[in-house]
Amino acid sequence: MRVLLAGAAGNLGRSLVAALLDKGHEVTAVDAVIAPLEEWKPRLARIEAVDLQVPATFEGLCEGMDCVITTVGIGKPKSLDAYDKVDYKGNHNLLRAAEKAGVGKFVYTSIFNADSDDSVPMLKAKARMESALKASSIDWIIIRPCGYFIDIWRTFMGSAKKGSMLLVGKDNPRKFNPIHTDDLALWIEENLGVSRQTLSAGGPEEFTYREITGLCFDLLGKPAKVSELPHWFFGLFLAVMRLKDPPTWAVMRFLRWARRYDRFLWTE
Repeated sequence: MRVLLAGAAGNLGRSLVAALLDKGHEVTAVDAVIAPLEEWKPRLARIEAVDLQVPATFEGLCEGMDCVITTVGIGKPKSLDAYDKVDYKGNHNLLRAAEKAGVGKFVYTSIFNADSDDSVPMLKAKARMESALKASSIDWIIIRPCGYFIDIWRTFMGSAKKGSMLLVGKDNPRKFNPIHTDDLALWIEENLGVSRQTLSAGGPEEFTYREITGLCFDLLGKPAKVSELPHWFFGLFLAVMRLKDPPTWAVMRFLRWARRYDRFLWTE
């Protein structure tokens, strides 16, 4: 299969490059920054630096493709409208290009429960893209991971290495099961034959926030030092950040949403 992979230099993107190539697909890899893709250059059909917000940078790249996969999404926004510009408008530009080129399938990597709360900027942008894809003329798959293990691990381990962890609330019973990007990439490749379905995925182990905090301190061989932030104070913090630092508020608003749900899904 001839595949155009957008966001190929990201964490999931690089895992997908490896999985697709190992399964014999012909891969064209695109991203805003392509240096992390150099190791695969001999095996890739093509590598291109593109900006999905500027259609001219990827004009013609969808021609002849059987499938377009996008993992493009903003991690740390620099402005409040960054999610809308990247997660929605950028991916929507790619979708329109794929439709115009007659691509057979479009695979969009979204997030668990993307349509559950449009007051969260990240979710709103991803839900808009999901809706646009469903309304398009192209065959589609929407992937909804519950979270990437590498992102969860960096966040929790980063705090543990500094000596202490700050959690919101005393005993949050909610669980989540982040998935390794290599596992998710293999699972996506195995499900490329699915048609017009939204698929949720997570890893094999479930954790509460306190449990994964304990694991981090155990691995470091340090006693767990955990501070608890009252819910009311976190709400006040969010209100202040919305006025003083909207991009940070958008990230914190997502984290507040995430801790309210059980997120453990594993699709065999």
